[in-house]
Amino acid sequence: MNNKNDRQDLNPIENQIKEIENDQKNAYNPGYYIQNGNIPLFIKNLVEFPLVLLILGIIILTVVIINIINNNFLDNIAHNTLSSIIVIMIFIRGLKGLLKNHKNNK
Repeated sequence: MNNKNDRQDLNPIENQIKEIENDQKNAYNPGYYIQNGNIPLFIKNLVEFPLVLLILGIIILTVVIINIINNNFLDNIAHNTLSSIIVIMIFIRGLKGLLKNHKNNK
């Protein structure tokens, strides 16, 4: 029996425990993530908490706004542009998650 069939036979809690054990076992093995296309659990599960994404976006947005106010935006234009793009992506994902949760709760 291969690994995928083993995961299907387990209940969701046992499956999650297996994923955590596997993630801890390969925490310092970059080949595990790159070669197999696996995603670390803290990133994989982050989309389940859209409020955390929005808070993270607000923190990054605050830094960008402070740089704009202090006229440092042009000094670090690459950093601030990349930060702005990341903020937009985080906000969109967080809002999508909140809207999805809101629709599921109705």
